[in-house]
Amino acid sequence: HMRNTSYVEYATQTRVLFFKQYGYPLHEIIAKGVGPVAIREEIYYFKELRFLDKFSVTLWLDGMNKRMTRFRYLSEFVLPNKEVAAAIFMDGIWMDLRARKMIHPSESIVNAILELPKTASFSEIFSKKPPSVVQT
Repeated sequence: HMRNTSYVEYATQTRVLFFKQYGYPLHEIIAKGVGPVAIREEIYYFKELRFLDKFSVTLWLDGMNKRMTRFRYLSEFVLPNKEVAAAIFMDGIWMDLRARKMIHPSESIVNAILELPKTASFSEIFSKKPPSVVQT
């Protein structure tokens, strides 16, 4: 079966290719001292993917705050029969890589992000606090 790290790598590659498609190769964004930073990833598995199975990855916008500094993407791993094999929710922030502070991305990057289809569960992100951790 496919390793869980492979799912994360495919989801990351899909996001990088999305920005490249809109004229923002990752190396150019980072050269400007700005970068998207993942702060949480959550993977859900529905069907097993095996080595050499065919699938595609669909990228969705699942949430964003009003200042556009925080975002949530959903990457769905879709089989040829349209079944979703896995889903990854990724929460992230835009960061000034030199000052190490959260920033508002450029208007053109925001416009590219807003081209993503929104999930049916899209919601505004309000809190900068991480979700509570349940102790067992």
